[in-house]
Order: sequence, then structure tokens, then C-alpha cells
Amino acid sequence: MNKVRDALVLIAMIVPNTSYAMSDDTQGHWAKDVIASWRETAWIGGYPDGTFRPDAPITRAEFVALLSTAAPLVEEQSFDYVDVTIDHWYAQALRKAKAANAISGYPGGVFAPTKPIIRAEAASLIGRVKKWKEQPALSDPYTDAVSIAEWSKGFVGASVALGVMKGYPDGTFRPMHPITRAEAVIVLHRSMLEGQKPIHIAALGDSLTAGFGDETNIGYVHRLGKELRARTHLPIYVRANFAVVGQKTTDVLEMLEDTEKNMEAHTILKQANIIVMTIGGNDIYRLGEPLDVAVVSARMPTARERVKKILTNVRTINPTAHITYVGLYSPFDARASKLIQQWNDAIAQRVEE
Repeated sequence: MNKVRDALVLIAMIVPNTSYAMSDDTQGHWAKDVIASWRETAWIGGYPDGTFRPDAPITRAEFVALLSTAAPLVEEQSFDYVDVTIDHWYAQALRKAKAANAISGYPGGVFAPTKPIIRAEAASLIGRVKKWKEQPALSDPYTDAVSIAEWSKGFVGASVALGVMKGYPDGTFRPMHPITRAEAVIVLHRSMLEGQKPIHIAALGDSLTAGFGDETNIGYVHRLGKELRARTHLPIYVRANFAVVGQKTTDVLEMLEDTEKNMEAHTILKQANIIVMTIGGNDIYRLGEPLDVAVVSARMPTARERVKKILTNVRTINPTAHITYVGLYSPFDARASKLIQQWNDAIAQRVEE
């Protein structure tokens, strides 16, 4: 087994929210390679007929969904658009874009989710998320600069300066022209990945990793992603969080050992660069039962062996990822805290093996 003491110290254009097998309608297309790379990471999907339709317009809802994934956006804020309800597939993406101060609607509280997004709007949404310094003067050289609205002029200029968006051979920018699905992928790729391959985090385990009790619904996994991005300036993303409140070691082992039933999870774990987990707490202590140190102590050896097996299985699935086991904590008295410390020490020893 490879050593994992280098463990950390410090995800679809799903349209509509479902991934379909792609046909070859991107073959020979100028954006084919980037589209293919986004498909590999499940950030984009196609249509039920298997096509991607790279030259078709992309709607405002679809673009915000892509932006939410590629940015990536984490915090959420409620919205009150009259034409969007909380059960729409893109509602969470809108909440995230709203929290990032990226989106605005039209008069009357309308968002117009199915309306094709225009190039000026795309530049503005990305610019607000990336906090670009507005450069309105850089949009003046275009022959159709007069048609670039004041609210978008600064971000259009910034997008040009940064090489995210470009004009056309005839000298126009065409700010009111709908952006295509291929163009949307390209501009988001340029602005969010900056030529670097994404680094993916996958997580599994119990309530702590699931984010249970966190009023922000972010959890430590997404905070980890944000902190690593801030410190390293690398394109680090939380690809998937498979943690479930109340899970025990037996549940995680079942997921890891049943490849056919959990194909998606296995694929993502195999592709992940960083894997984090918490597990074992529900094995040694049952929520709602009186704390009995002797009972907890008696349960620990068996549970600890299963954690070791989990670590072995994860390493077998992915031989190269950084693996971090987040230790348990004790909200109880000193005796229980001592037992939990023994547990964490034993797991740490396993990780060093």
C-alpha cells in the first residue's frame, strides 16, 4: 500500500440536469477539445438525442448553471424572481449566483431563464464573479461599440483585456448577439481554469463530512476547497460529496466494494486528486444513548479495523490521490476525550503505514 502521509494539511452543464452520451456533432468543431475535457469531468452533458449542439444558443439559466459549477460558487442567497420557483433544476445555481452578486433580472422581477444569454450579459456575469476591474475604454475600438450598453461596457473591456472574449474579424464585438453553447464553455474555461487542469476533491463518510448542522449548508469540504483555492490560486473543485448523515463504516465499505451499484462514485473517486472523509463515530457511539465509556471502548477495535479496510479500499481505487481522514472529536468528559484521542492516534498510525 502506498504511503499517504502526504495527505492534506491545509462539478454538469447538465441540460437539463442530466448527463447524456454525446454524439459526434462536435467532431471538427473549433471548441471540440475543451468540450471533451469538460465532458470528462461531468461539467457538461448533451441532449436526450445524444447531441451537444455546440452552435446553438445557451439560455440564461443554463449559463448560470455552468458558471456556478465552473467558478465554483458555494454560498447561497434567496431570490424572488416571479418566473422561477425553488423546484426548477437551476434554482440552486441562481441562489449561488445571487450570493455572488452576479445576476440581476429584468423589470417586473423577471429572470427570463429560457431566454438566450447575450455576449454582454455573459461578460458581465463572469466579471462580477471574478471581480474584474472594469475597463470600459477597451471596448471603444470595436466598430459597434455604440451598441455596448453602459452597464456592460466595463466588463466587456475587461474580458477583452484578459483574453476571455474576443471580437469578430469584421471589427465588431456583437454585444447583443446570443452566445453559443460552445462559446460559453470556452469563455468559462478561459476565465475560471486559466489554462490549468482542474484539481478535484471527493468526500465520503458521515454527518461531519455531509455538513449536517451547518446553517450555511457549506460544510467543511466546501470550505476546504475555498481555502485551498485562496492559498494556492489553483483551480480546485469539490467534485462530489458522498457523505451521508448517520453512515457507519459498514455503509462506506458496502459502497466501496459494490462497484456495479456505485459506478458513478467509483469513477469520481478514481479521478479525484484529493479524497477526504470522516467515519467511525456512529460505530462507537449511538446518538441518543447514554454515554458509557466501557461500551464505547469495547466497540472501538472492530470499528477501527473497518476504517483501516476503508482506507485500503480507497487507496486501491485511487493509488495517487491525497487522502485525508478527519479525526473524531469528543463533546463529552475527559475520559471520553481520552478514548477519542486513542482512536485518532490509531487511525493516524494506519495512515502512516
